[in-house]
Amino acid sequence: MPASEGAVGRWTAIGRTFSALVSAGLEEGDELPDLALVPRLIEGLISPLVLLDELAATARRAADGDEQSIGPVADLIAHALRLKRDPETPDHSHDHADCCCAPCSKRRRPQYRDGSDPGAAIDVVGDEPEYAAIDQSALTQLLCDVAQLAMSKRLGSPVDARQAMDTVVSLALDAQFVAALVDAHYTDGAAGSLAVLDRAGQAGLLGWLTDVPAPAPAMQTLMGAAPGGVPGLPGGMPGLPSGGIPGWPGVGLPGGPGVPKGPGTPVHEWIAALLKKYRKPRHWDPAKWDHKYPRWRDDLNYIDPRVTKFIACVLAARRILQALGEPPPPLPTPPQMAVWNTGITRVAVSGPCAGDTITITGNGFGGTQPANTVLLLPTLDGCRVVAPVTWSNARITAVLPARVASGPVGFGDKAYIDAYNAWVARMNQLVEQLNGLFCQPRKRTPFPPFGMCPPATAINTITAGVAEIVAFTANNEGATVLDNGEALTLRWTVRNAGTVTITRDTPGAPAFAGSNSLVTSSLTGSHAFGPVTHTGPAEWLYTLTVAGACGGSVSRTARVYTSRRPLLRIGAIQVTQSIQNGTNTLRMVENKPTVVRVLVNHGLGGWGGNTVPNVTGRIRMYRGGWSGWISPAPANARPMVATSGTSITVVGAPSFNTTTDTLNFMLPVSWASSTASYQVEVRVNGFGAVGGFAGHNQVVTRNVGAITYQRRRTLQFRYVRVNWNGAGAASAAQCVDTLRGAVPLLPTPTAGIAPVPGVGVENRTSGTTVAQIAAERRNMLDDFDDQHNCSFWEEITNWLGSDCPDEDGTIWVLIPGNFQRGEAYNIPSNVCYTPPNNGPYAAHELAHCLNQTHVRLAQAGTTPPTGGDAASAWPNGAKLVDVPFDTAGTVGGGAGVNPRALSLTGAGVADVMTYWGTPNGTWPMPERWDRLWNEIGG
Repeated sequence: MPASEGAVGRWTAIGRTFSALVSAGLEEGDELPDLALVPRLIEGLISPLVLLDELAATARRAADGDEQSIGPVADLIAHALRLKRDPETPDHSHDHADCCCAPCSKRRRPQYRDGSDPGAAIDVVGDEPEYAAIDQSALTQLLCDVAQLAMSKRLGSPVDARQAMDTVVSLALDAQFVAALVDAHYTDGAAGSLAVLDRAGQAGLLGWLTDVPAPAPAMQTLMGAAPGGVPGLPGGMPGLPSGGIPGWPGVGLPGGPGVPKGPGTPVHEWIAALLKKYRKPRHWDPAKWDHKYPRWRDDLNYIDPRVTKFIACVLAARRILQALGEPPPPLPTPPQMAVWNTGITRVAVSGPCAGDTITITGNGFGGTQPANTVLLLPTLDGCRVVAPVTWSNARITAVLPARVASGPVGFGDKAYIDAYNAWVARMNQLVEQLNGLFCQPRKRTPFPPFGMCPPATAINTITAGVAEIVAFTANNEGATVLDNGEALTLRWTVRNAGTVTITRDTPGAPAFAGSNSLVTSSLTGSHAFGPVTHTGPAEWLYTLTVAGACGGSVSRTARVYTSRRPLLRIGAIQVTQSIQNGTNTLRMVENKPTVVRVLVNHGLGGWGGNTVPNVTGRIRMYRGGWSGWISPAPANARPMVATSGTSITVVGAPSFNTTTDTLNFMLPVSWASSTASYQVEVRVNGFGAVGGFAGHNQVVTRNVGAITYQRRRTLQFRYVRVNWNGAGAASAAQCVDTLRGAVPLLPTPTAGIAPVPGVGVENRTSGTTVAQIAAERRNMLDDFDDQHNCSFWEEITNWLGSDCPDEDGTIWVLIPGNFQRGEAYNIPSNVCYTPPNNGPYAAHELAHCLNQTHVRLAQAGTTPPTGGDAASAWPNGAKLVDVPFDTAGTVGGGAGVNPRALSLTGAGVADVMTYWGTPNGTWPMPERWDRLWNEIGG
C-alpha cells in the first residue's frame, strides 16, 4: 500500500528492497561496512518518485480548491522542467507515445524459480500487484489533477498544459528504474535487484555516483563485498571506478558520512531513516534538489510488460485530457442574450409537483413561439428546455417537468443552447474513453447539458418540486474509517429544501453540542466535531433528512467506522537451537533443530483491548537463491511442524518468555547448514473490522543477517533400565524421551539412542537412608564403568585372557522407573545415572561426562552442589539473561510436553550445572554452550 493516502511511491516495498540490497553483503560477525555512497545511490534512484509524491500531494490540494497550493505546483513543474533541460542529461521533451513498445517486449513476465507466476501468489488490483513500487491510481490521479490545473490556466505562464502533463509522464518513466529494482527483489530477492544494478553499471549509467569525493580508505565494491562476491552474480560492475559501486556492503567499518552508528544498528532502521530524510524535506526549496538523477530509458532496464501497459495507459489518458481542454462555445454578445426574463409580469402554478401546470403571463412573447427562443423552467439539474403547451403574446402555459425545483422561469437562445449541448456531447465521448482506461483512478462524471437559468426576481420565481440530497458525507466519504484521535466532520449539499435535519442514530457517536440532532437552513454546510476518541471498533450512524415543496421527505445515512491501524512491527528475531544471545552470534550446529522466534509489537496504545489477534507469518531462506516460504509451527503441538494458518495474538508487551507471544518457525534441517540468511514476513488481515468495514491489512518484513552453521559430533547414548527397590523399571519409551530431552541443551545435531546391548533390566536394592542409597548407586556406577571400560587390572592382565571392551564412543545412562538422584561416575567419564522424564536433569549428568563441573548455586532452602565454580565466577551470577527455548519438548510427563520457552521471570533460569531446579529452572548459558562445544568436537 502507499505510504500515505495519494502517494505515488509504495515506500514499504522500496525500503524493503534497499534493506535487502545492503544486507546482502554482510557476513556473520561483520559490523556495518562503509556505506558512504549508498545514501547517494538511494537519493538518486528515488528522486523522481519523491518529486511525484510532492507534486501529487500539492496538486490534489490545489485541485480541491486550496489556492495557496497553486504556486508550489507551478514551482515543482518548472523545477522538473529545468532538470529535463539540463545539458548533462538527455532531453525527453518529445512525445513519449510510442517510446516503450519495442524494448519492453524483451523482458518476459517475472516468474519464480520453479516457473510459477508470482501474480498467482499476491493480491492484485487490476494489473497492479501490491508489492509494486508505484501506485498506478495515484499516478493517474496526479496526471488528471495537473491537467485540470494547467487547462484552467491556474498555473500561469510559462507552464502550459502539454508541458505539465509531459513532466508527469517523464518523471514516471524515470521512476521505472526503482520500480524494476523492487520487482526484481520480489521475484528473485537481493540477487535479482543486484542483477538490475549490474546491467545499469555495464551500460555505464552509474557514473553519477562517483562525482563526489569518496572517503578514505578505499571502499569495497558491490560485487566484491563478500568472499567470492554475491552468489550467482558476476563480480564487478563495468563502467564504475574499481569495477563496482564504491561503498556497497563490505567488511570493516572505515567510517564516512551518513553511515549507521554502532555495531548493532539494524540495516532496515538505517534505510528507513534515509528514506524518511529524503522523502520529507522540511519545506520545498528547489535549490535543495539540484542533484543529477539518472534518466533511465526503457531499452536499458527492460521494463516489465505490465509497466509498459500502464505507461501506455497514462499516455492515452494524457492525450484525452488534452482534448478535454477544448473550451465551451463563447456566450453571445452581450452575454444576457443567452437567457432572459423580459416581458414576464406574473407566474402561477396549479400545484408544486411535476405534472402540474405553470402559467406565465406578460406581454411581447410573440403570437407564436419564436424560432430561436425556448422556454426554460427550473429543475434539480439546472434550468432545462421545456416545450410549451400554449404560446401567445401575453400568455404561455406548460407542464412542470420531472425533477422540477424552485427557481426562476424565463427564456433562452436556442442556437447557443444547441451549440453548447453539441460541445457537451463531444466532451462526454472523451469522458467515456477516459473512464474506459484501466489506469483511471476514479470515474469522471459526464458533462451536464446546458443548465443556465434566467435572472431571478420575485416575479419569475416559483416554489416547487421535491428535495434532493446531493451529498452527505463523513470526512468526505459516505462511509469513513475513523482512527482514534482523528477529526470527524460531516458535510452536506442539499437542493430544493427549506431546512436540513441531521440526527445521531448511534448513542456512542459524538453529539451535536450535547444534542442528538442538528437543524439548519444552510443547504450546503458542515459540522466539525474535532478530534474524536474511541476505545474499540464500532459503527456510528448519522442520518440527514430534508423535505421539498411537493411534500414527502428524503434521507441519507453517513456511516463512521471507528478503527485503528495495527501498526505492527517486528521487534526482535531470535535464531535459536535452544539458547541464543541478543545478537544471534552464538555458535550454531549444522543440522541441529533450529527455531526462529519472531517477536511482534503493535502500536494500538491500549485501543481495542490492546491486542491484535490472528497475526500470521512466513519465513524463507536465502543461500544462493530463495527457498519457498514455510509457515510457523503451533505453540501447542509436539513435534514442532510448520502448519498453514498458524497465528498468534500480539499483546501490548510481548516477551520471549512466553511461547505464545512469538511466531515460532521450526526450520527444515537442510536450512541449518553452511551460511544462510532468512527473511521473515508478518501479516494481519481484517484488523478492526466492523459493520461494512473489512478491516485493516498490514504486512511487515525483516531480514536476518547471515547465520553460519558448523559441524559438531553426533553424540551416542545407550540406556539401561533400572528397577530400584522394586519400584519398577523405566520403560524404553521413557528412556528415549528422557535422553531426547537432553539433546537441545547440548551442541550436538542429534543423538543416537539405543539400549546397552545384552543388558535387560538392572535390579538394585538398597536401604532407605540417603547414605545407603548413595552407596548402592555408587556400586552400580562402578559395575557399569567396569563393564563399559577397560579397568586397570583388565588392561594389565589382558594377555591372560581378561575381557577388555573396545572403546565405542558412547555414554551409558542408567535410568530408574521413579525419581532417584543422579550422579556421573566421574568428570569426565562415559557412565552416569539420571532420573526419568527430565531432559535438563539428564543434560546435567551428561555434561559431567563431558568434563563439566558444578556451579555452586542452588535454590533457596536447598543444598548447593559441591566442587566446581562459585556462582560469582560466571556472568550474571550464573543466571541466564536470554530466554532458552526447548525445541524438543521432552521435559517431564513421561510422554513429553510441548516445545516451549523457559521463562526468565520470577526465579529465572540458571546454568545447567547449578542446582537451580529442573525441568524448568536450568539450561546451559552461552558460556557453558561454548565449553560443551569444545568438548564434543567436530
